[in-house]
Amino acid sequence: MASRSPAARRRRPAAVHRIEIAVRPGEMDPAGHEAALALAGVGLPDVKDVRVLRSWFLQGAHDAGTLERAARGVLANPVLDVFAVDATLDVPVVGGARSVEVTIARRPGVTQPEAESARVALHAVGVEVSEVHASRTFVVTTSASQAQVVAAARRALGNDVIEDVVAGRPTTHTFPTPKRAPVRRRTIKLRRIDDAALEKLSTDMGLSLSLEEM
Repeated sequence: MASRSPAARRRRPAAVHRIEIAVRPGEMDPAGHEAALALAGVGLPDVKDVRVLRSWFLQGAHDAGTLERAARGVLANPVLDVFAVDATLDVPVVGGARSVEVTIARRPGVTQPEAESARVALHAVGVEVSEVHASRTFVVTTSASQAQVVAAARRALGNDVIEDVVAGRPTTHTFPTPKRAPVRRRTIKLRRIDDAALEKLSTDMGLSLSLEEM
């Protein structure tokens, strides 16, 4: 029987699922109201309404029933919110007017306390996920252009140091795959080197060891 290559034997990453959550249509969206005031405050014209979508990307092998349980039990408010699993929510806009979507999320490598809290809460109800990523999409009802909305969102809603602000509503997310660092063996003869050489060795190799410890 032919053996599989190391790459084939390597475990494939689990599927990534998306849960979108929003305040029920017809109900006041407090986060959207605050965003509308902030956008108008930096000069974005004709801001009629803002609705906020919270998106959660969960890495784990789960069926639709388990993901719905995660949404109802942990991520969404079952009284005030609606949600969709691996689907896109339809967000009605005021009077059928034009809307622009802009999404804000933490940059890769930046810690996400909200996402980590969600992972812990999901674990508590028996839903195991290896990774969680959170983002917010602002659906802005306005006559302003997409470029104007994105620029205003960068100033009023996001933090350019730690967050990406992009046009549209991402429906997928790819979690980074850690790379295995190569292991190299290095043999160093210590018996016959003097104190100065030992201290230099500690510095060069980043060991932070004193002469006595060496």
